[in-house]
Amino acid sequence: MSELEAKDRRIAELEARVAELEAQLARVAELEVRLAEMSEKVREQTAQLGRNSTNSSLPPSRDGADARAKRARKEKSKRRRGGQKGHKRSMRKLLSAEEVDEVHDIKPAACGKCNRPLCGEDPEPRRRQVTELPELVALVKEFRLHTLECECGHRTCAAVPTEAQGCFGPRLNALIALLSGGYRMSKRNIQELLGDILGVDVALGTVSKLEARASEVLAAPHEEILAHVRGSSYVNMDETSWTEDHTKTWLWVTSTPDAVYYRIETERSSAVVTEILGPDFTGIVGNDRARAYLVLDPEQRQVCWFHLGRNFQSKIELGGDAARFGEQMRAFERRMWRAQHTYTAGEITRESYERRMQMLRGEVQRALEQWQHHDGDGIAGMCENLLALEPAIWTFVTHPNVEPTNNRAERDIRHPVVWRRSSFGTDSPTGSRFVERVLSVVQTCKRQGRRAFEFLTAALTASRDGLSIPRLLPSFA
Repeated sequence: MSELEAKDRRIAELEARVAELEAQLARVAELEVRLAEMSEKVREQTAQLGRNSTNSSLPPSRDGADARAKRARKEKSKRRRGGQKGHKRSMRKLLSAEEVDEVHDIKPAACGKCNRPLCGEDPEPRRRQVTELPELVALVKEFRLHTLECECGHRTCAAVPTEAQGCFGPRLNALIALLSGGYRMSKRNIQELLGDILGVDVALGTVSKLEARASEVLAAPHEEILAHVRGSSYVNMDETSWTEDHTKTWLWVTSTPDAVYYRIETERSSAVVTEILGPDFTGIVGNDRARAYLVLDPEQRQVCWFHLGRNFQSKIELGGDAARFGEQMRAFERRMWRAQHTYTAGEITRESYERRMQMLRGEVQRALEQWQHHDGDGIAGMCENLLALEPAIWTFVTHPNVEPTNNRAERDIRHPVVWRRSSFGTDSPTGSRFVERVLSVVQTCKRQGRRAFEFLTAALTASRDGLSIPRLLPSFA
């Protein structure tokens, strides 16, 4: 073999080796990419496992043992339990003489010192009032429909009076609807309570039929509340999962200072937001950062700062750069609340308050712009989202009636959440309509300081008598 041939062979071997090494490097690069993807997935799964009420929208009841153990505990107070020395005394207010059902004048018969007989009147006797329930017995009315024969031989039966329609009256129907929608009682518990307290024997199927009857009557007040919501200048919205016929649905709540509106829908989408608020809604909506609310203009929204705080906390728990980002955002959050509380306490003027918020707003925006190009841990995505929603973060500064949180809607949604845990949702669309209507009416009555039982009774009575259903929101008629 010549020297030239030996060199050519050596070159070919080296080229083959280089090609093999390049293939190995490509394989290593591919494995590194896969490793990075798997690491990111592991971090995401770890973050999901670490979700609790402090870093997500999960309620405290969903916290595990570790999360409960890490909760900040207040130091035990050195004060004794109960009312403290010098606190304002709370006394039960006496009813007026017109409101009292029975009056008993109790007079001493003889002097407590010399035992001489006593007579006369005390112009200002000491008053003591005892409240007691009367004996609860259901009132059963029997209507006897007579059939009489005329001289012509025709027999005529008396017509059924309005009051005799159905087997149960409007007050009992209203009570059943209230026990279900207002106090979250199951149908079996309602059946047992009516038997124990009133001696009324009601079948489980009858309870369902009476709920359906109440649902039909409450359709008009439910629509009235919706009209009020669509005409409001500021509402809060939230949603939670629900179950209808073993299928996942969503229960939505829209809350104002005067009313609460509930709706059960199959979707958690922008279409539902538009359907509830209406296409011409011009008010402001307080909510979280759920995608369904992207249909609203940022100028028309107020993002909940408590939700933002939990989002920032979730980044802190990831460690590394995510923790630095989260800590910076939480520091901004603390400054916001400090300015907010100082203003509400009357310690600074409105002008000073707005100046502080504008300075803070500029700092937050600059920080988000700096972090939005950071790779990993979802920081860039959160920054881009917050920058897109930037006006919605600060709406409360220029609109004094808007709250920086969505607490009102979250409080209003707790009642159906607790009900869902005991009832496991509804079995049909009919049941869902009852839930959303009775919840809306009962919670709206509470919001206005009205007695829900009285309104339900009035509505059912009016329906039975063929009259118009009373207005639920008379001040907005």
